[in-house]
Amino acid sequence: MRILPKTLKNLVSSFRKLSSVGQKTAERYAFELFEWSTQETEFLAEAVRAVKNKLTRCDACSCIKEAGASCPFCDPVTRNEEILCIVSHIKDPFLIEESRAFKGLYHVLPNLFSPFEEKDIASENIQRLLGRLEKLPVKEVILALDTTLEGDATALYFQNLLRPRGVKVTRLAYGIPIGSNIHYFDSQTLHQALSGRQVLT
Repeated sequence: MRILPKTLKNLVSSFRKLSSVGQKTAERYAFELFEWSTQETEFLAEAVRAVKNKLTRCDACSCIKEAGASCPFCDPVTRNEEILCIVSHIKDPFLIEESRAFKGLYHVLPNLFSPFEEKDIASENIQRLLGRLEKLPVKEVILALDTTLEGDATALYFQNLLRPRGVKVTRLAYGIPIGSNIHYFDSQTLHQALSGRQVLT
């Protein structure tokens, strides 16, 4: 919309920086905010500022936590220190927690290894991980990484890095989702599902 007021254009431009938000969606958000009360918009503005001012990354695991507070993902009382899960996005620990199937520790990578782009994982992050493995009684490292070329390359990297240290290295099983019909999946998905099959007891 070329005749949009400059203030709305700036807001639309900001919304478009969010992932999966296109021009039409950004414009809809902007017009909707215009209809909000002053109290509602001020609350939103304060919430956005708080994300940058009151949140930080844990020095150990790189998970998000409240600034000045202890990291709930590193609590030795409530977490199982014998299992550590490596993820590649700050949102992943929260998604895994919703499953209620994991009570171990986490380690968030800054990025995945990309052999074609020559993009390595920051050495500082790797050294911090190795330091944690030396100090903690970790027996198993779970690689909860994307099933992409970069995710596979990163998994292979950690497999070679950690196994000589006597740590069991596993990766999340993937294949056919629960409640799905197998005739909807391609051969690669079926191959992964068959390769990761489990014994029924």
